[in-house]
Amino acid sequence: MHRSMLQQLMVLYKDPTLDMRKSPDVSFTGKIAADVGGPTKEFFHTAIEALLKMDPFYRMQLFTGELGHCVPICNMDALSSGCCLMVGKLLARSFLHGGTGLIGLAPAVVKYLTSGSVDEAKDVVTTADIPDVDIQ
Repeated sequence: MHRSMLQQLMVLYKDPTLDMRKSPDVSFTGKIAADVGGPTKEFFHTAIEALLKMDPFYRMQLFTGELGHCVPICNMDALSSGCCLMVGKLLARSFLHGGTGLIGLAPAVVKYLTSGSVDEAKDVVTTADIPDVDIQ
């Protein structure tokens, strides 16, 4: 059975024994490679990229909007299932082990995440950050 990326991430990051500091040893089914960094970076890139797409199993999307203006979706299912916590853990672990960040977020979201200030974030909001074209 093939699991969606979100399913795999939820299993991995809900494991209470996972040591986030430990470097992952990544291997891909059907590919032979020693993980000296490349497979780990590919895993984090693929996993983070999947966050911006509709998950085929859960039929849930965690972010919406155009690349460069993506915003998190307010989704109670994602919040109650632990998806939001999983995203934070994934991004933290990616950062710790040389992977990518979540590329494509709206500048206002980045400003809020880095400053914690709604006032600073509101100063960089543009209409392009509104995913619904009818509301734009």
